[in-house]
Formats: sequence, structure tokens, C-alpha cells
Amino acid sequence: MTSTPRAEDDPHLDWHSDARAIMDAFANDIAYRHIAGTQVELLRYAAAADPASIPATEAEACYAEHRCLCTDIDTEQAVGSIEEFVRFLVARAMLRTDVDGSLTITSIGRDFLRFIEERDLPDKAL
Repeated sequence: MTSTPRAEDDPHLDWHSDARAIMDAFANDIAYRHIAGTQVELLRYAAAADPASIPATEAEACYAEHRCLCTDIDTEQAVGSIEEFVRFLVARAMLRTDVDGSLTITSIGRDFLRFIEERDLPDKAL
């Protein structure tokens, strides 16, 4: 008769959570490479909000700052629209759009911010 393996008997038994942590770190690394600094600021603002929901006007303010930065470096390619600016974060499940149009940070968004802090990654402009 075979007994059920226990975690202390098999150090590889918890491989699934290890694999998940590696995949999460990989996804965060890819997102960090593509995210604009103004989008990171929007996430930070949402994380600091109480409750963790911000009105759409705050996203518009971050987007306006983003457009100014793009103008300063003379690039129209990175500007896009306000919808694209927010959609990047919503598509990666870092922000959620609520029924009233406000934006709420998700656990994935909080984990992404923690990823940046733990690795002491530099601030980004664009």
C-alpha cells in the first residue's frame, strides 16, 4: 500500500507554486518593460486611494502628463489615446473599470508595484 507523500518528504511537491511565482515574475518583468512611468504613477495613486478606487478624471490627469512628456521628447508614437493608456492596465488586470467609470487597483496591480519595489527598479518616464 502506498502512502500519500508529505511536503517534508518531498521538497519538489510544491513545484506548482514555485512555477506560479516564476511565471508571475516573468509577466511582471514583461509588463515593466512596456509600461509608461505615468501608468505606474496611476497604479500608485490607485493603490494609495481609500478606498482603492479613483475617478476617471485622475486617469485623465495622468494621461495629460503622459502627453506632455511625449511632447517634450517630440514623439507622437507613444501618445495614443486615453482609452489605450488605461486599456494597457485593464488588459493586464492591474486595474478594473467599475460601473461608474472609476478605476480600482487589483491584487495583480498591487503585486506589480511590489515587484518594482522589491527589485528596486528605476522610475520610468516613458
